[in-house]
Amino acid sequence: MKFMISAATAFILMTSMAFADAVQPFGFERGVNPSTYEAKKNGDGYTWIVDSAPNPHPDFALYGLYATPNEGICSVIALSKENDSDDYGIAVRSDMESFARALDSKYGPSTLTDELLDTGNFYSRGDNWSYGVAQNRRFYFRSWKAFPENVTGLKSIEMSAAVVGTSTTFTKLTYQFDNFEACGKEEETLKAESF
Repeated sequence: MKFMISAATAFILMTSMAFADAVQPFGFERGVNPSTYEAKKNGDGYTWIVDSAPNPHPDFALYGLYATPNEGICSVIALSKENDSDDYGIAVRSDMESFARALDSKYGPSTLTDELLDTGNFYSRGDNWSYGVAQNRRFYFRSWKAFPENVTGLKSIEMSAAVVGTSTTFTKLTYQFDNFEACGKEEETLKAESF
């Protein structure tokens, strides 16, 4: 009898430990129905907008979710507050470096991609940094694809510089859960039913 109680207790402890480190960016849980968070459908039925996150970050202003009926939430997208008149991209890069330090400490080291297409032209000028991002001539992002063993339920994280207009910058942070591919397949199947 003692053994059965001990084995049951051990199982409960191990189960709760396994889920203790499941990633919940901004408090959003993998696989949950977006309506749990009072999310509003955004057009196609698979993307949702949330006015406030369960665990909001003061530097992020808007949250989006990608979800399907069977898989639930499979991706969380957060958009930071905007930086006006950031022609050189200094503010957005500074924000991203600050966010990266926090994310690196939790999820391990990231990889930085800073790529300029067509070097030596208009977009390579420092004062056109943000315009280059807006025109898809410059790419500046960090990605996380390998995680410590204690991080579960996550496929990838990507943080990128984004631009509205020509010089208003912000950071886009995307978490993809490990059910992301299943969501894509489910969406494809549901859309094909229309034919």
